[in-house]
Formats: sequence, structure tokens, C-alpha cells
Amino acid sequence: MMVDPRIVETYNVGKEGFIVALSEALGVPALIDQCLTSPTGRPLEIPYGVLAMMMMVNMCDDHRPVYKLNEYYEYRDLEGLFHYPISLEQINDDRFGGFLDLFHAANCRNIFTQIAAKAITLYGIRIKNINFDTTSKVMWGNYETEEGVLGVIKIDFGHSKDKRNDKKQIKYGIGCANGIIVDAIVLSGNKDDKKYNLDTLETIDTTLTNLKVNKEDFYYIADSALFTKDNLDVASKKEIKLITRMPDNVLEAKAAINEAVNILKELKIVTIQNAKGELLTYKQLEKTCEYNGHSLKLAVCYSESLKTTKEKSVAKQ
Repeated sequence: MMVDPRIVETYNVGKEGFIVALSEALGVPALIDQCLTSPTGRPLEIPYGVLAMMMMVNMCDDHRPVYKLNEYYEYRDLEGLFHYPISLEQINDDRFGGFLDLFHAANCRNIFTQIAAKAITLYGIRIKNINFDTTSKVMWGNYETEEGVLGVIKIDFGHSKDKRNDKKQIKYGIGCANGIIVDAIVLSGNKDDKKYNLDTLETIDTTLTNLKVNKEDFYYIADSALFTKDNLDVASKKEIKLITRMPDNVLEAKAAINEAVNILKELKIVTIQNAKGELLTYKQLEKTCEYNGHSLKLAVCYSESLKTTKEKSVAKQ
């Protein structure tokens, strides 16, 4: 039988179906509809949950800008993919821009942690600690308005993790548990990491509640930017246990390091297997100290495997 190609529509389907199926399994569209849809508003042409999946599919695949999403979906079976009748004429940047405004107003960070909690529960992952850190993303171009401010965060100069101090940037604050991102927030480019940790500790109860994490078994882990009196005060008030690195310029850290150096041969030896299966040997000193009214437990670690590297660093200096 001969088929006239002029009357046959063809579509490409790759990873898009997997992304949609995974989103639906995690309840992403239903949660976003619940958080963004007004019970008294007019019926939506496209539900917000579907708009969210349309953006996620694009970001995970081709990552076209919002104003080119209609081009991205031109040869895709929209109704078959998203299980909702959608025409190309309905796909425009105004629609997605309005969705993003509502998404931000509905507290996108809280929505994200709820989705992460669903994934944690669905796949039976137990969370006992979360590693918090920031990263930066260089921004190109000008971001000025008549008022001089654009949006709720500031695209500005700051400490660049990309080593591009000549460029403005934004920052991300990310919390990972077992390699899975469970907390995320977009920050101004000049946001101080110490203040980020303080803000995160202030709101940690909501995150732990969403993730169904018991405080008694939980540890908040971050780099030395976490070690400030304000952060210790808030953590103590909220009964949150911290693991961090005490900066070398703190008197208590200097005293502990000097003590370890003086009894280096007598220190306890600890062997740890790394991700590559290699056995690494450390010498360790454990002690306690008082810092601004807080009782802390310290561990000084000396790495035998890094001895040669450190000797070269000292010689270079």
C-alpha cells in the first residue's frame, strides 16, 4: 500500500518520555498545580504542572531559551508526551514567564524540597546528614534597569568559584544527601557563604520536616564558612549538630594543631578506604574545647599520603 507522505506527521521522541514519566511518578505536576493554581481563578489553558514539565524536558535535552520553546516542540507529539491537549500557538515566552513569577511567589525552594522528599521516600533512601555548599555561575551582559535593580537577587561581583572575578555572577546554595540534591536556592552574586549558612540554619526546620528527617540523627555539614559564632548560636538553639572545619586562624585550632605536632608519633592511626578502593592512612588527635560559650569536639588529622605534596608546598613558599 502506498502512503502519501504529505498527509503523515512525524515526531521525534527520545529521553523526553522518560523525563515526563519520572516527573509524574514523583508527583511533580500535581504538587506544582496544588501550590500555584488559584481556586477562584479562570480555568487554565495549560496546567502549571504541565508547563513545568515542558521546561524541564527542554532543559534536560536541548536547553533552548524560553522564547524558542515553540521551535523545540515543533516536531514533538505534545499531547502524547504530556497527556494534555497543547498547540504550538499556545507556547510562548509570556506564558512561561508568568508561570515562573508564580513559581517564585509560591516559594520554589519549599516546593523543591517536597519533591526531593517524595523521591527519597519512593526509593527508600535514608538521610542522616546534608552537605551544604555554594557555587557560582558567571553571567554575561548588562543587567541594569531604570531603577538599577533587577529581580529579587542581585547579579553582581563576588567570590567566583569559576576564577572569573572580572565578571558578574549569581550563586547557588545546594544541599546534598547521599549524592542527591535535596535543597537548592538561587543567591545574589555577592552573597557571603557565612550568611548563606546562617539563613539556611534559620530555615532548616522546614527542610527537615519536608524530608521527614529526625533531628536526633541529623548532621549539618559545610566548609569553614559555617564556623562562626552566629551559626553556632543558631544551631545550638535549634539543637542541630554541625560538622565543619575550624579555620586555622582560630586560637583553639592553632593550639590543637600544635599539640598534635608535638605528639605526632603517639597519635592514633586510622585507615579509611576512599571511593577508588585505595586505603588511606591518617594520624588523628581528638579533644574538646570551649569556643564562645559552645563545647566543641575537635579532630586533628594528619595525612601520611599528602606528606610529599605538603613538603613541596612549604618549599615553594
